[in-house]
Amino acid sequence: MENDERHIRNHNRLTHYKDNALDTDSTVRETLGQFGAQRVQTILAMTVQRKEWDGRISPANKAWARTIPVPAMGQQDGQPILTQAHPGLINLFLNRLRKELEPQQKSLHQRLQAIQPAKDSPKAARKFQEPER
Repeated sequence: MENDERHIRNHNRLTHYKDNALDTDSTVRETLGQFGAQRVQTILAMTVQRKEWDGRISPANKAWARTIPVPAMGQQDGQPILTQAHPGLINLFLNRLRKELEPQQKSLHQRLQAIQPAKDSPKAARKFQEPER
């Protein structure tokens, strides 16, 4: 994990952070491509959950972080997995990450809805009725 953190920090410093601006589109795409959505979300959620007091992270990103299940502090692979990036950059990254992942999450939600008909639909209502005795 330490190597991952060092790679991300050095790579982003050289290619995606210029003139006091973070190129969040490229950073998010490359980070997701290299580490996968679940790992990135877990690390960022854990980091934000541990920085609940930090006003540089938006309330929306803090609320998002609380929805992600995370392992106990430092229990993944026996190494701490919090990022040491500046909270303002974490916030910018999370804003873009959430937008990037939103279509995937909506797609999953739509697939689940297609599998489970609404209880108030006529077809579902027939299914839930008790058989006559």
